[in-house]
Amino acid sequence: MFRDSRAYQILYLYFGMIVLAACCLFLLGSYSLINKPIQMLVGGFQHINRQDYSIRIPSRRGSDFDYLYQEFNQMVGELEILIEKNYQQQLLLSKAELRQLQAQINPHFLYNSFFLLRRMIHDELYEEAGEMADTLGLYYQYITRNSQDYMPLGKEYHHAMLYCEIQRLRFGDRILIETDPLPEKYHRILVPKLIIQPILENAFNYGLRDKVEGGLLRVKVEDGASGLTISIEENGEDLSEDQLSRIQNKLKETAGGNVLQEMTGMLNIQRRLCIYFREQEKENPAAVREKVAGEEYLRAERSELGGLCIRLCLPGGLL
Repeated sequence: MFRDSRAYQILYLYFGMIVLAACCLFLLGSYSLINKPIQMLVGGFQHINRQDYSIRIPSRRGSDFDYLYQEFNQMVGELEILIEKNYQQQLLLSKAELRQLQAQINPHFLYNSFFLLRRMIHDELYEEAGEMADTLGLYYQYITRNSQDYMPLGKEYHHAMLYCEIQRLRFGDRILIETDPLPEKYHRILVPKLIIQPILENAFNYGLRDKVEGGLLRVKVEDGASGLTISIEENGEDLSEDQLSRIQNKLKETAGGNVLQEMTGMLNIQRRLCIYFREQEKENPAAVREKVAGEEYLRAERSELGGLCIRLCLPGGLL
């Protein structure tokens, strides 16, 4: 009896080992047939989430997931085509908006400039009037005669400084203007045209328009490890927290791809910068070594002077 019992124990052991091996084979088969293909699909969607539309899952004949792989690859291909079309449309739209921005010469600025010039001539300030006429000529030449969409940052910054000089002559002692020089190494990098002057215009028209005295506009240039930052800030007193919050939200929405809101002023600049650097990254990934966080090339915050501060951030790797 005991001899038969030991034989059964051995048989039970062998049977248990066989069942365990069968379970292991079943689990391995399940992993190969179900879990691994699902992980491949999840990995494919993760690539899409990172905006990598070149991902394709190789098909396997006889696999139960072959149909899903083919549909996934077809979906990614169509999505890539749609995104490329949308990108091209946004690029064309940004160029059209730039043309519109160039054509929209602020009539008040034009009138005030001529009135200022007339006053200088009337006061027999002929040398100052000559300098004013030369500055106005260079300013409007940059806007009206140059058809290029992208300009060296040195010329773009010089145009902005011409605008500041005209406003300095216009406002006199009412507003003090402080500007930093642009580092020489950034003079030749290409940027979308008219990305600084509209921000300055916004500061004068909304932040400093009611300043009878003590107005201050500061243009600060910071050359950091992650790129170049141009800060434009003023000491206006009319900026509420609600207004600041709305400006910040609109800039973030524009950077996120919201094209439904009206694109004027700073929002126009934000969108054109987003499209421009996406194009640069696509054509030459090394050209944009470090992307600006959230693609918020324009950021709004409360200035230490008390008014609005707009920071224009250009990513590293442009040199």
